[in-house]
Amino acid sequence: MKKKNVLSVFKSTRGLVICALLAAFSAVFGKFLSINIGDSIRFSFENMTVILAGYVFGPVAGGMVGIIADLLGCLIKGFSINPFITLGAMTVGVVAGLAPYLFRAFEDGTRAKKWFLAFEVFFTTFAAHIAGNMIVKSVAMAYSFGTPMKVLALRVPIYVATGLIEGTVIYLLMRSKAVRGLFEE
Repeated sequence: MKKKNVLSVFKSTRGLVICALLAAFSAVFGKFLSINIGDSIRFSFENMTVILAGYVFGPVAGGMVGIIADLLGCLIKGFSINPFITLGAMTVGVVAGLAPYLFRAFEDGTRAKKWFLAFEVFFTTFAAHIAGNMIVKSVAMAYSFGTPMKVLALRVPIYVATGLIEGTVIYLLMRSKAVRGLFEE
């Protein structure tokens, strides 16, 4: 799939609607379909749609989906909005939008191969989780809530497992011609 201008998603009603749906799905996955482990740790797939938005539409759309999803999720559940956590959600989408650009040198057809698509998707997924969740959100939790590093260290294996599952789902979606057709103009 060819990447367009990073702002082109905002020129298309279809792109805006898809991004809005991805933000809504993220809010639902994060606030209603999650498993809380204590007060500080949560297992959810809320970032999968944010990563998908960044991967498909670029860093601006990914960041916007991350912000909207976090704000929407907080409003739905009645949580107070923490701008540092929202920054982490935005970082997930931005990094997911920037990471695939590292692979643009392989436009010669290598990118079309299944193994290369899998590598690109998993690299993007893990880069987004490391930057947004393991670094930014963990620092935000330590700063805002005083969460001990010992507890925050548990986020690493959780996001490794989550990244494997989310990467697999995104890879399978990107292999589907029907799904790819939704994202193309």
